[in-house]
Amino acid sequence: MANIPAICDACGVLSISEITEEDADKLSDICRYIASGINNIINMINPEVVVIGGEITRLGRFFLDMLRKELEKIMLADNENFSLEFSSVSGNPVTRGAGRYLLDRIFEDLLGQPQPCRCLRNIDLAL
Repeated sequence: MANIPAICDACGVLSISEITEEDADKLSDICRYIASGINNIINMINPEVVVIGGEITRLGRFFLDMLRKELEKIMLADNENFSLEFSSVSGNPVTRGAGRYLLDRIFEDLLGQPQPCRCLRNIDLAL
C-alpha cells in the first residue's frame, strides 16, 4: 500500500489539478481499499454514519468525495441513508476516550456517582 503521509503531504501542498497521475493512482487504490472495508462494516452492522479519523483526514474533502463515489459503486441500494464523514476531533480520540473512561471510573469509586462532579464533566484531556 502507498505511503499515506507522503501522499497527504503532496495533496496538502499541490492543488488537485497538479497531482501527478502516479499520485492519483495511489489515491484511487487507497480509496478502493478503504471503501471495501467500510462497505463490509455497512453490510454487517448497518450504521447510520461512519466517521473516519487520523492522518487520512489530511487528504481533505477531495478524498472524502472520492471515497463516497467509490462506496456508491459497491454499496447495496437499501443503504441510501448512510453518511460518511471525517472526524472533527483533534489529537488522539482513542486515548482521550480511554482517559475519560478512567476518570469516570475513579470518580464513581470515590464518590459513588456514575459521572464526575459537575465541574469536571467537560474536562478536556489534552493528550
